[in-house]
Parts: sequence; C-alpha cells; structure tokens
Amino acid sequence: MGHVLGSVREVMSSPAETVPPDTTVSAASHQLIAHDIGSLVVGEESLEGIVTKTDLLGVIAADGDPDTTAVSTVVSRPVVTVGPDTQLTTAAGTMDDHDIKHLVVVEEAPVGIVTTTDITHALAPDTAALVEEFLPTT
Repeated sequence: MGHVLGSVREVMSSPAETVPPDTTVSAASHQLIAHDIGSLVVGEESLEGIVTKTDLLGVIAADGDPDTTAVSTVVSRPVVTVGPDTQLTTAAGTMDDHDIKHLVVVEEAPVGIVTTTDITHALAPDTAALVEEFLPTT
C-alpha cells in the first residue's frame, strides 16, 4: 500500500479563483459556493491576501453586513505561499507551522491553491476516505 509522494502541482486547484479587494463578503460567499471551494485569492493584479469561508463567516458572527463589507477588511495577510514544485510533505509542514489550511501556489503570479484536504487525499487516501465517510463535507 505504498504511495508516491509528489508535488503541489499534482494536487492543487488551478487556476486560483480571485476577487478584487472591494468584493463584498456576500459576493465572495456566492463565488465560493458556485465553485465549491474554501478560499479565494484577493487581488487580481497583485497578491493582496487570501480570504476563507471562516473569514467570511466571521463577518456574520460579528453582526457585520455581508452586503456592504469588503473582503479587504477580513483578508488574511501576509499570504503564505509555496511554489508548484514544492513537495507535498513540505507544504504540509508549512501549513502546520503557520496553523493554516490553504496555501497560495505562486510562480510569478498565483497559479493555484493547495489545501490540507488536497494533501491528505494525496498522501493518505485511505485516511481521507475514512474521514469523509464519518465527517462528510457540506
């Protein structure tokens, strides 16, 4: 039951979904749902940050208005990045070091997103299937 360990390029979601910083939390939430993803790169010309489902839910939990609040107010900075040729185990270690679940994959510009789920599926597919069986995503 050996697994071939690969690079981020092999498992990342690409291209990275992006939004301008003035996008509302509501619009960003709709984009996450439409693409069935958990994060968006903020900044279309430059990498300004990353916004996750958790960041967006925080606006609602704090009684903010998702229709008027811009993602630039909740974006996570600085963005932790990796290159597409980074080994999956290295990317997993980077996530653990920074206590994050999403990494922006960059070459000269963002080219994708890699998540803990992507890495778990690649490195431990049997474990990933077991987790999904008992903790299905919504």
